[in-house]
Amino acid sequence: MSQFQFHILGRGAIGSLWVSSLARAGFNTTLIPRQLDCPNYAINYISGTETFTQSIAQQSPEQIEAIDILLVCVKSYQLEQALNSVASRITDTSTVILLQNGMGHQQLAESLLPQCQLLVATTTQGAYLSNDGLHHAGKGQTYLGPADNKTTIESSTFTMTRIPQLCQALNEALPDVIWQWDIQKRLWQKLAINAVINPLTALYRCKNGELLSNFEYRDHLQLIINDIQKILEKACPEQDWTNLSEQVNQTAQKTASNVSSTLQDIVKGQATELPAICEYLINIAQNNNIAIPQYKKLYAQVNK
Repeated sequence: MSQFQFHILGRGAIGSLWVSSLARAGFNTTLIPRQLDCPNYAINYISGTETFTQSIAQQSPEQIEAIDILLVCVKSYQLEQALNSVASRITDTSTVILLQNGMGHQQLAESLLPQCQLLVATTTQGAYLSNDGLHHAGKGQTYLGPADNKTTIESSTFTMTRIPQLCQALNEALPDVIWQWDIQKRLWQKLAINAVINPLTALYRCKNGELLSNFEYRDHLQLIINDIQKILEKACPEQDWTNLSEQVNQTAQKTASNVSSTLQDIVKGQATELPAICEYLINIAQNNNIAIPQYKKLYAQVNK
């Protein structure tokens, strides 16, 4: 068992999935809630016929001496406040992993925590919370890579020795975890798919798969893909976006029974991450005079 000490920021679906998986695998794991209501927190994990209840230690930032590995699983709009709450516990030997949807969050984290090893991750693990507990709705992959450029992080011997060990530990808890130097490519792909599926499922109040099974939704899906593809070809020309429609359809099919994180937030009456997803792309379109009438209309409808 590794000597890593994991701290998790965020008690939502993905944060609960990671903290329960790490604790169950035997790692030293602590949850940092926004408000400390009790020293221990129980998570009831549900995946098909598999269920277990995992007790998780909780601490406030003031109770923590120093952070070794921090998984930041809060929403993008909560990131600044969350990082500020633990900034004094982050050292030059800390590793911080960001797990937010959208774009722009890594630049914010770099400005707030310049002293640490900053990594970003994107996952296809599907999870949601209900009154029954944490539902692991779809098992997927998590890609992990450096937030800054490859040269900077490769120059750190300390970081290079930790990467294989860290990936091994995360894989033991919640496979598959894959290290990828060019993580930005994965982030753009995730952004593209989220930018299509999330606002559409929010508009129609449907599961991901219904975007394909319902003829009306499917036609609308293609119109949105066309607009998004125009933006991506300008914003990220080094990638081939000609198969974006196929990528979106495959994701919707694989996650057919999943409820998008955006729709989950709307049902709960919570803020969504759509500004970090949709507005980010709309701003690119506006700055480059790209006409995206269908996408602007969609965002206006779901952002009322």
